[in-house]
This record gives sequence, structure tokens and C-alpha cells, in this order.
Amino acid sequence: MAVGDKKIELMAPAGDFTSLAAALRSGASSIYIGVGAFNMRSHASANFQQSDLKKVVEMCHRCGKKLYLTLNTIAFDDEIESIHSLCDEAKSVGVDAVIAADLAVITYANSIGLPIHMSVQTNVSNIEAVKFFAKFAEVVVLARECSLAQIKEICRKIKEENIIGSTGKLMEVEVFVHGALCVATSGRCFMSQISCNASANRGRCFQPCRRKYVIKDVESDTEFTLEGQYVMSPKDLCMIQFLEELVASGVSILKIEGRGRSADYVSKVVGVYREALDKIENGIALTDEDKQFYVSELEKVFNRKFWHGGYYLGENLDEWCNIGGSNAKFHKICVGKVSKYFNKIQVAEITLDAGSFTEGDTLLVIGPTTGALEFTAENIVVHGVKTQKAEQKSLVTLQVPAKVRVNDLVYLLEKRTFGDGKN
Repeated sequence: MAVGDKKIELMAPAGDFTSLAAALRSGASSIYIGVGAFNMRSHASANFQQSDLKKVVEMCHRCGKKLYLTLNTIAFDDEIESIHSLCDEAKSVGVDAVIAADLAVITYANSIGLPIHMSVQTNVSNIEAVKFFAKFAEVVVLARECSLAQIKEICRKIKEENIIGSTGKLMEVEVFVHGALCVATSGRCFMSQISCNASANRGRCFQPCRRKYVIKDVESDTEFTLEGQYVMSPKDLCMIQFLEELVASGVSILKIEGRGRSADYVSKVVGVYREALDKIENGIALTDEDKQFYVSELEKVFNRKFWHGGYYLGENLDEWCNIGGSNAKFHKICVGKVSKYFNKIQVAEITLDAGSFTEGDTLLVIGPTTGALEFTAENIVVHGVKTQKAEQKSLVTLQVPAKVRVNDLVYLLEKRTFGDGKN
């Protein structure tokens, strides 16, 4: 458990209302989002508008969850006024904290009483840095390069030395538990700036590190490619097999990476870690069978293969991808959309305008309020007749485990043939 008897906080990413709903449904304790240009996903679709902020806060607080706003890019002088305006808005609508790295953001947020989490970009890796940032913040996100032993020692010293943060509470430690890793030190990279004139530190990374490169000897004009290796693209972090050790280290918040990922990714990853955390916090040890099952579930959604333990274990540092895209064991095929939902009997009517499915298939319904709902197709009825297969262009009704909404998209989850390139 974390410091004292406080439960571990499981923080989930959300890039839109669909993934937000998925995170809330799947058991996240808190959500982090980006708004506009001042976050590390500013060039992606993984952003809300400033006008959405009040609604997002209300959705999270209604469910008893916290909402954090990422304001973690570097800032320029001509942006200070806009940053102050966004901080003011965050404070007024009840955002629980901002995640920040630039001193302009940190000092202003602190001056208006807006709680701060020090972003991983600040590269906090020792107790002296924790003491310094305690003047401004209530949480530090430790550098991803810290080992488990170093994390444990930092947590121990915070408690032993009674290091109090800016909001009058004992400083808390946040670490990443799952998702993409960057080849650069805690994400502070200049490769995209050099190659694409798009700074990663401004949230505009084009991920040139995720590509395969040819090496050329300029004297002999000889070229060669490192076969099967993307030598600057680390595998994704996956701590599910070592979750008990991470929880025991004394951290307070476990953060899942992925504001650019789909709602089904958010739903699956949050759901798996939620189930595992609940067992640990109830004193139930995770068995080898549990861990193998959790890994197999996590492999179903987007991943670049897994580095189990990451830098935390400090062992094998040669964990590079040998694929260009996703290694997910399943890919989604859109087959139709929900046309009606009968609340009393929990039955959905689906218009199959794009594909078909068979009894026993795994279906996924995704929508901005529904989030991501995965279930097995059973008791299929087509035009009033029970059948084993629902063909394209038919109108289907079937039982669903929870409420879905009109115009939610319906997907068939199909097992990938490895190497087929489908995501």
C-alpha cells in the first residue's frame, strides 16, 4: 500500500469523451487530459477544447474521480497570457491539479492556489529535487529512469523527513505503470525538432525514433540495415507482473500512458490494472496464473511488445521493438452501429451496414458516453428469428451487459495473424 492506509490512485489517460467514458467505466481513480496547445500531445487529436473543461470536471467529480490537466510543454513569452487564462479557467471549474514542467506555469498556478503535479519532464530523480519542488507542488512524477530501489528510498525519505508539499500534505510520488517509453531522458527529446522542425517538448513529436534506419559508411558508401530492430524505439512498459513490488515501494499514484490511444485501449488497460490493484489492496497475492492472464489481456490492445519491469528493475536495457506498428493480438473491424436500445430488457438493435458476426464472437461497442463495452455475442436475433450468424445488411438484436447508445459504433474483435500489419 501507499503511505499510511491511503489506497493507490490509478490514473488513466483520456484524449476525447469516448476514452474518458471508458476510463470512468473501467475503474480509474483519476483522469488526465490535455486542452489546446500547451501539453505533450498538442499536435494530436488527443485533446479537449477549453470549452469542454467544465463538462469534463463535472463528469469526473460526479463519479467521485479526480481530473488533472496537463500543462507540461515549455512556454514562450508570447504564450504566458494564454497560459494564465487556462490556469484561471482550470481553477474556476474545479480541476484538481495541473501537471506542469515549465516554471512559468508552475509559479502562476501556485500563486492562484491551483495544485501542481511536477511532470516527468522535470526529471525528478532524488530527494533533494523532491524537497525543492515541495515549495510548489503536492505530487512529483519521478523520472522514468529511476529503479525500484531508488523509488522506494525516495518514498521512505519523504515520510521519514516529513516533506510537506504546497497544499499542506505529505508529498506524494507518482510513477508510470504502463505504456509507451521514449528513447530520450524522461521524454526530453530533440530528434523530432531536428528532423521535422516539430519539437517534442512542445507536444508536437512526429516520433522519428519509431522508424527503421539505414546506416551508411560515408567513406566506402556501404549501407546496411539492422534487421528486425527499431533501435531507437523501446518496447512498451508493462508492470503488471511486478505490480505488488511497485505498490510496496510506497508510491501513491500509478499512471497509465496513452492519451493518443483508443477507448478500447483505455478500457482494457485500466480494467486489468484495476482488477490487479483491488486484489493487492485486499491482501490477495497475485498468482503466476493471474499475471499470465493479465498480460494476455493487455496484449489484445495496442502495444509495441512489452518490456516487463522497464527501467524499474535495472536489468536488461536492450528492449527495443522489432515491429513498426502495433503488436496487438486482436484488431477491430467495424461491422455497424447501434440503432436502438431497449433499457428494460438490456437489448441492443444493431444495423450491420459494414460487416457480419457469429455467435461466440467478441464484440466491442464504442461511443462518447458508453466508452468501450466488450462482450460475447449470444442469442442473436435477425428480423425476429434466432440465428447463429448475423449477415451484413441485416438488422440484429442481442443482449448487452450494459447500456449502449444510438449511433455507438459496433466492432468485431478478430484475432490477428501475426505480421498481418492490422491494428
